[in-house]
Amino acid sequence: METTQTNLPATTVRANVNERAFFKSMRHLFSSSFSVMGEMVQNARRAQATQIAITCDGGTRVITISDNGMGIDKFDVLLDLATSGWESTETQLSERPFGMGFFSSCYAAERVVVMSKGKRLEISQEDVVEQRTLQVHPMTSDEQATMGEWVTRIELHGVIGDLLQKVEHTRPAVEVFRQKLSDLVKGFPLPISFNGVDLPRECSQEALKDIGVHTSVGFVAVRGKLIADGFQNSLQQPTQSNMRLYLQGLPIEERDRYRGIDNDYVVHLDSSLFIAQMPDRTHLFDSEKQVAVIQQALIELVRNRLVQMKASLPPDEFVRDCWDLARTFNMRQLFNDVPFIPQRMLSEVTSVARSTDYQDVLVVCHDHVLGQEKLISFEEIKAGQICIWRDAPSCTTEDPWAAVALKVMLEGRIKDANMLQMPEGHWLNTVCPSYADLVFQVEIEEAGKQEVDFCWNSSNATIREAKAATVIVTSTVDPDFRMEHRIEADWLMVPVEEPGEVVKEFFGYEEQDYICWILGGDTSWGDHPVNVLATFTDDSDRFVEEWESDAKNDWDNKLAVLRDHHLSYTVERILSREYPQFSDNNLGQLALVRLHKHGAAGAGDPLQYAVARTESLEVNDDMLSRICAQLQSISGVAVSAEQLGEALWNAVRPGELVGGELDGSFYRNATLVKAKAD
Repeated sequence: METTQTNLPATTVRANVNERAFFKSMRHLFSSSFSVMGEMVQNARRAQATQIAITCDGGTRVITISDNGMGIDKFDVLLDLATSGWESTETQLSERPFGMGFFSSCYAAERVVVMSKGKRLEISQEDVVEQRTLQVHPMTSDEQATMGEWVTRIELHGVIGDLLQKVEHTRPAVEVFRQKLSDLVKGFPLPISFNGVDLPRECSQEALKDIGVHTSVGFVAVRGKLIADGFQNSLQQPTQSNMRLYLQGLPIEERDRYRGIDNDYVVHLDSSLFIAQMPDRTHLFDSEKQVAVIQQALIELVRNRLVQMKASLPPDEFVRDCWDLARTFNMRQLFNDVPFIPQRMLSEVTSVARSTDYQDVLVVCHDHVLGQEKLISFEEIKAGQICIWRDAPSCTTEDPWAAVALKVMLEGRIKDANMLQMPEGHWLNTVCPSYADLVFQVEIEEAGKQEVDFCWNSSNATIREAKAATVIVTSTVDPDFRMEHRIEADWLMVPVEEPGEVVKEFFGYEEQDYICWILGGDTSWGDHPVNVLATFTDDSDRFVEEWESDAKNDWDNKLAVLRDHHLSYTVERILSREYPQFSDNNLGQLALVRLHKHGAAGAGDPLQYAVARTESLEVNDDMLSRICAQLQSISGVAVSAEQLGEALWNAVRPGELVGGELDGSFYRNATLVKAKAD
């Protein structure tokens, strides 16, 4: 059993600091040794300086900071930790100095020399760590002479490597320092020179006064545009990568991702509202929350300006200037009652096919008129000058009737409006039918009786011919909607839908069976039916051109069978696709092509034969003699092989020359037979 004593004597504790250890480890409190330069210029500004001069000597590794401010009266305050030397109530309230800034210089160099108002103090890092008592001496006459118009000068002797990088040559080290300093003071309110040359301050409030505005978080300038005139359409929502934040003229919350003056937003934060995190002021106190507040303020700034622009601009100009901007800032509803849309919000059908990385079915409509983006008006659509369907399929596998719909859209120049890009409640919903509500019916004219089946992998199509087809489109929600489109000299893939059959879906309708109607005799199509049935891509989604070519050849072979083409047509078509090479000796030669069939091995029916195959027969002296013998046997007429050859070569004219001086001449074997003059 435990017992609790109740008569123990009272004890006391209090916070304590191991001062030497604290000062020794203080160097690690500053996240970047370059933050010392920010502290130096900040102190000069608080001293009401109007100019600051900084020099750097890479050889001696000495950096000086001079200013023409009020100077230093009490040197002891410089080394009094957490005691700010700024007695002004305004400075204390608006600047919130920590009383730690000067210590950063002591850890950035081997020794620091401070000269102001005729007094001089020299201090080293060891002096700080050991808390030594230091003497403030009068400045020498030489030192006073070098001060010139400057009131205060701080010299950093033997600066550490991080502040002035050690490289082989002194000039690159100084150049690196100059670049870092230039980035640091871009938004600073005072002119600063480096080695006698003024540094640019393009992000300062003074430089941006004509394009900035005061907001709830501070002074804001938005890239490239006067806020009074509007914003660029390409402006993006504020993020840590496109905002440049300044507090008291120095950058804060930097992520090494800024693009200089090209940042979308430059924000000089109100120092009475935002506090820097001690001691080096590189981040805001409660950073994540405060950055979110800033971002929201910038978003509201842009949104309010969009509302103002809608009220002040003509409708077409408002659409051109602000469409993308409103989408970016979730203000698309502003366009619900504006009677224009950019044409690029529409897409047009370029081919009826399965969509892949190498082949787009729908392509965005881009057009400009006299340098201005083309717009589509409510009146044009209402009057039927432009026909638009909402949310049409972008691939033939999205829906059984997608191939029919896309063919109608292609031939009828019907555009697609992807409503995911449009605001809810937009007027397009009232004047343009939705594809989901459309019903398609196909009427065939003069359909042929013959058909042939085409199969590629698991996709099937029955090929048939007809004179033309009429596609009738109606709506399930609008009884007055009806559209008829007649298609000829083209092809149309119509889905096979058996009564009561459930179409199997496999990543869409990839196993859909079709009837492909070849409409008219022309086959010079802009797209090809096989691309409805397959993508011709391998397991890595890479397009295999050879597969597509094989499918097209197979399709054409099927079509030739359907049309019962003469053998000569098939041979010529095959040869033209193979791109054969011929020698000069081939010019005067003739050959006969025949088909033959062999009996099917093991077939039960003796009349069953295999598929017909081609065979080429050379027309030579032996062939001519055999033909002559057949002629004499059939007709009793004796014809010599020479006579028959003469007749054949003159009738067929192999290797005929067309045009030029030898027009009409031809070859017989290796001999040129010149055309006889009329």
